[in-house]
Amino acid sequence: QPDGMAEYAFNWRDVLGLSNAAPLRLSVSMQKDAPPVPDLPGLPRETALLVSDVLHIRAEASDDFGVRDLGLTWDVVSDTPMTESFTSEVKIMPPTSRVKKAAKVFLWSPRAFRIPADSTVELQGYARDFLPERERSRTAPHRIRVLSPEEHAELLREQLEEVMARIEDVT
Repeated sequence: QPDGMAEYAFNWRDVLGLSNAAPLRLSVSMQKDAPPVPDLPGLPRETALLVSDVLHIRAEASDDFGVRDLGLTWDVVSDTPMTESFTSEVKIMPPTSRVKKAAKVFLWSPRAFRIPADSTVELQGYARDFLPERERSRTAPHRIRVLSPEEHAELLREQLEEVMARIEDVT
């Protein structure tokens, strides 16, 4: 039917000749498969860290029929001249096709993925379901600034100055 609704009536008679008193009515509503919904809860939209730091990034995805895979993808742009930009990713695949909610905590470190200091990373979570030819569903981008020890020290100094100025205002 054009509106996606169908009605069925069931009647039966058993070997003894007994039947149902009234037909069993069943309404069926059809809807299109929705894309999966990925999320990176707890990850700030903008953050900064040292090359040696490790982020624990929780990725989650849900789908009405089943999550095919779930992962992180990122693009790296270096401030250093003559250094090429690159894209990389990590992912998991649930053990069966019937997993409707999947989650994984990825350990993400600039050093482990050979991301140099003075780089900006645009990271997104993604998920796919089993509908053929469907593109990945993606989260909003999260920006991660990879700092050198000198940049990190300067950032800490600026934050400390802000705190000291607030304390001075209060006193």
